[in-house]
Amino acid sequence: MPKAFTRGQTQILFQHTPESIFHHDDFGLCKVTSIDLDPLDSGSLNETALYDTIAEMAAQWPENFRMNFPDIRDPARRSRHFRLGAPRTVNFEPFPENVQCQQCGYVTDYETARRRGSHLGRCPRKGCDGTMKQLRYVQAHNCGRLETLYLPKGRKCKRCGGTEMRLYDPGRTPLARWVCLNPACATPLQGLFQTPCTCKYSEASLAAGRPDSDRKMRVYPVAEPGLYNPLIATFINLQQGHEQRLTQVEDAETLLLARTWGVLAEPVLDVAQKRAEWEGQAGSTADRIIEALRALDPNHPEVLRHDAEKANPPGHAAINTVHHHLGALTGGVPGRKLIEHVTLRDNVTLTTPEAVATQLRRRGQTAQADRFLKDALDIMTRLGIAHAEAVENFPIAQAAFGYTRVTKKPKASMLNPFPADRSSDDPRSPIFALPTETEALWFQLDPLRVARWMTDNRLIHGAVPTDAVAAWAWLWRGALKTPRRDDGTLHPASAALQTLIHTISHVMAQRMEWSGYAISSIGEYLLPESLSFVLYANRFTESKIGGLLTLFEQRLPLWLREAAQQGRDCIYDPLCARDGGTCAGCLHREFNCTHFNGLLSRATLYGGPLPDGQDFGTRTITHGYWQDALLTPEDES
Repeated sequence: MPKAFTRGQTQILFQHTPESIFHHDDFGLCKVTSIDLDPLDSGSLNETALYDTIAEMAAQWPENFRMNFPDIRDPARRSRHFRLGAPRTVNFEPFPENVQCQQCGYVTDYETARRRGSHLGRCPRKGCDGTMKQLRYVQAHNCGRLETLYLPKGRKCKRCGGTEMRLYDPGRTPLARWVCLNPACATPLQGLFQTPCTCKYSEASLAAGRPDSDRKMRVYPVAEPGLYNPLIATFINLQQGHEQRLTQVEDAETLLLARTWGVLAEPVLDVAQKRAEWEGQAGSTADRIIEALRALDPNHPEVLRHDAEKANPPGHAAINTVHHHLGALTGGVPGRKLIEHVTLRDNVTLTTPEAVATQLRRRGQTAQADRFLKDALDIMTRLGIAHAEAVENFPIAQAAFGYTRVTKKPKASMLNPFPADRSSDDPRSPIFALPTETEALWFQLDPLRVARWMTDNRLIHGAVPTDAVAAWAWLWRGALKTPRRDDGTLHPASAALQTLIHTISHVMAQRMEWSGYAISSIGEYLLPESLSFVLYANRFTESKIGGLLTLFEQRLPLWLREAAQQGRDCIYDPLCARDGGTCAGCLHREFNCTHFNGLLSRATLYGGPLPDGQDFGTRTITHGYWQDALLTPEDES
């Protein structure tokens, strides 16, 4: 009989989605069967952004590994296959169903134990009455299939003829064995059986010539990391209408690039409104008066002023600047991340180091303000960070949309939607969404430094640009405009750039102790098109702790300095550094990484060999992005 309990919404999202296994104080090991949904407030979630983000994540899986997952890019399929809501109540049932007596070691399943007269979780063997406890092992396959451990029932011991068994479990799965229960015999019967799985993943493994073991369900402890991996789509939850207006602006991509590159000083929608008003003046009464004046005196000051304004409409200079650097590479449909960057820039409350210094001076702390600003700008320059800003009202949303088994790696697992609620008449798969506003820190890299890093490591060939706008255009042409090949894989230069941004994000997130947040409570959001990333507090409550804002205002220079110094170390060095500088001891995160701990390497920051499989067009980074920024003993003193 299914049971139910309530948990915090974030806890449900990351730990209690359907098909996950957890330990319950009263019922032991259990599997989540479904989650009751509450409707979302109207307009609270940008559904277009949600589905686009899920589609981008799903595209990381090969086509035959995501065939269980409906094509979410098709609007007609969305409402037919998925239902949206906020998670409320968790429904579960005991799992797995194999039990072992803690006194005599007898192993069987629930049903057999009940038939033999077991009551109140006691061993049914005559004269024992020991406590029965669930076995901690299950069978799982990369396709998503999960089963209880296979029990070799009815197998007779060749030595004594007994049919009862126990599990010899030394703590390591490969060494576990079924053993005759007769204490005078204790003959090994067999190892843990691996059930064959006839699925699309097995077919692909067979076609690729992989080992036979890839086509079998393997035995795992229920607490094995990676046995179950919920997939969380994270996106900036902008107002859908605002986003649509940006895409409909004439010269949208050009204006968005101009705003991102610092060429356009005003918000894009404000400029678009002024351009519309300017175009609407054609043929107006004022125009007719000017033309009448022109007939009398072509050089009249008002005529000349009017002609100058006509030749330079709002935003025209910025558009010309972008066109000058990019030529025919402008005019396309702007990417989502570019829209998100500009919308954030134009709509959220931002705090800069200069603003912090101004606040300190207003409180009469002039010396402290000067020292803070000097130290902050100095370390930002050293680390190649052009902008650092605190965001008080960062609009973020997260949605759990599916899961994988055994591994998160898209090329080694199948993407599965959550199963439909068996107790409901609705056959659609659920998507659990949580929108909120939270505090965040936003960092943007220096395009000139990034361009120099790319050329120093021969990731892009050509002369290094001499100014920031030229550097932006150079990077846009070489790595940002079209980051992926036709087969969906990243071009080498784009992979290198995204790895650099992603690595810096992880290094800084791993050193959040001073904010008061645990590392697992810090999410990341990457905006590669603008060389930036956001670290945000993963809290879905009305109240805000303010830890990130406090960190920014009081410890920004020290935090950046410590991150750069400590980020080069790993407890598994020198082995980790030789293998590419990315592992669970340095950069990997258990939660909140949309790239599943891919596109990471400390080599991008400090130099060294790259991980196997990283396609940068080179196997070694000779010039780390932070290599010349390493602090000397004199700096530290």
